[in-house]
Amino acid sequence: MDTLNDLKQFCEKIIQYDELVRKPLYTNAIIYDMQNLRTELQRGYSRLESAITQYGGTSFITEPFFGNFGNKENVFDVAFDTIDPINFADNLDAINKALKIVNKAIGKLEAERNKKAKAIDWEKGTIDEDLRQTLERAFKPFEGKSDKPKKKPIEHDNEKTQKSATLFTLHEKYSRMKNSARPQNRGYELEKLLYELFSLFKLSPSKPFKIIGEQIDGSFVLEGMDFLIEAQWEKVKPTAEELYGFQGKVNRKLQGTKGLFISIEGFTPTSLQAFEKGTTQNILLMDGEDLLYVLKERIDLVKLLSEKRKHAARTGNIFYKARFILGETI
Repeated sequence: MDTLNDLKQFCEKIIQYDELVRKPLYTNAIIYDMQNLRTELQRGYSRLESAITQYGGTSFITEPFFGNFGNKENVFDVAFDTIDPINFADNLDAINKALKIVNKAIGKLEAERNKKAKAIDWEKGTIDEDLRQTLERAFKPFEGKSDKPKKKPIEHDNEKTQKSATLFTLHEKYSRMKNSARPQNRGYELEKLLYELFSLFKLSPSKPFKIIGEQIDGSFVLEGMDFLIEAQWEKVKPTAEELYGFQGKVNRKLQGTKGLFISIEGFTPTSLQAFEKGTTQNILLMDGEDLLYVLKERIDLVKLLSEKRKHAARTGNIFYKARFILGETI
């Protein structure tokens, strides 16, 4: 994949989309073109997100949020969402910001490519002496070392490609669940999605099961430890009592069993403070943002859970978010 050319094409599609959005009158043909282009942009962003983040900077929306889009993760989710007449200006602001981020990424990537091109010219003897000496000092530590990339096993490449394709499918499924007109089904659909996700990362998950007086949303094995799962997708965030309730389920199992409480809408600071002060911890917490980081391949699920466990063991903080593991502060 030629990332620079793909970014430029992505940028052109944003401009086309912006022109359609600003039409004074939406005909059926325009709406059809907008829908198709929006789908292309959403998929294109998913593929290019790492390059955009690396070269263009963060795309997360900071306060104040765009209009009523506070539940959106980043500016691209706002820009390429269905146009809402009430928040029309917020869509335009988001499109403009997305365009700036992509243009910044293109500029930095072009600069990096030009720098490499100069290094090639140096080998041909077609650059000035000062630059030759600068590059010679920079490359001297690597003299005698082969820069020829090692061939990766085909099996590994295929496995990685298949995993990326599965994560893309799961991300699309999650997005449909998020925008579903029947939110009452989300809990059941979330359980199925988590089973597929944990299977993909070979964490030996089990499907939801019932024992006398208890409902368990599933389980998995991490680093030789058994974890029970509690999964929630409700408008109201879990209370401290619900966290205590789940911990009780875990405590009634074999000693050493741990728990993972997943709440897509997150947790309130009050509930966390009350729970963390009142008991010895044996559960970890995960929210919708953490899940999106995995689905978008920003962090490996096994690494996310392992780092959460290590951090909780060292600090007592059971809600260590993916963005902090990756060094992001926003």
